[in-house]
Amino acid sequence: MGRRSPRELGLGPLEAEAMAVLWRHGPAKVAAVREQLNRRRTSPLAHTTVLAVLTNLETKAVVSHRVEGNAYRFEAVLSEDELLARQARIEATGLVRRYRDVAVSAFVGEVSDHPQLLAALRDMLDDGDETSGR
Repeated sequence: MGRRSPRELGLGPLEAEAMAVLWRHGPAKVAAVREQLNRRRTSPLAHTTVLAVLTNLETKAVVSHRVEGNAYRFEAVLSEDELLARQARIEATGLVRRYRDVAVSAFVGEVSDHPQLLAALRDMLDDGDETSGR
């Protein structure tokens, strides 16, 4: 797998493994993804299982497919960093909607313990002020 855990990416463990294959090898047919996934398994995954995982990833807008003859070729539409950023936005939005000011306060408290993150936050806020016309 990549640098991030499946949970951080908003994926299940097998989904994250399939994404790692696509990120590492590029667009691939289901059979090729299955072959890579089964390399370290004692109990091999069925073709239909891998197809279901890739289809779920397509529903999550993480991969796309095209038909080639009788087979599907899947490819990642988001990099690992893009998927991580999307998941962070989803989680941040949920926290702010649920906890409002308390979430913002907790975030600032956490960031303030890390000078580099605090500087990055200040830069982002300053950039936001410039673009909003304040």
